[in-house]
Amino acid sequence: LPLAQTGYPSLVTRQPRGPAPTEAMHRQLAALLAAAAVLGLAAAESAGLRRRAVRGKFWPFTGPSMFAATATQPGQPGSAPTRRTIQDVREEVTRDEAFGRKVESLCVEAPREDLEACEKHASERLFCGLMLRHASSYKVVEGADAEIVKCNKINTMVDPVEAALNERVGTA
Repeated sequence: LPLAQTGYPSLVTRQPRGPAPTEAMHRQLAALLAAAAVLGLAAAESAGLRRRAVRGKFWPFTGPSMFAATATQPGQPGSAPTRRTIQDVREEVTRDEAFGRKVESLCVEAPREDLEACEKHASERLFCGLMLRHASSYKVVEGADAEIVKCNKINTMVDPVEAALNERVGTA
């Protein structure tokens, strides 16, 4: 008797149950891509909100306000603006909490007797790194050209701890 007449399904003609595996995989892939797109949009919106929230805050390495050619005297609304100097910018940057933490982290291994010199060298190197990375932004700041020349003379291959030790023993 042929297999079809026995009432048993043929193994050869058996139809798969449900959608073909490739169709199911395509559906899963489409769902995964849709979820990724939604999450990506949410992350982008969140980043945009964060960026807008911090825009007014000072960050020493990106804040365009530090490069402004003029600044008003504090406490004197409407007073005539004065030209910013590189010393003004240096004080503003070095007072920043993040800058201070970075200086401390660079001098964590310095001996106690070299700590002050190490912090001076680390601060100088960090500030010069900022100056050299953003040299075009500093063109409007009085004294920037001389500071850039000075920064180009600093040997950045010597770390601040070693520079402080060299200063103490007189090999600087």
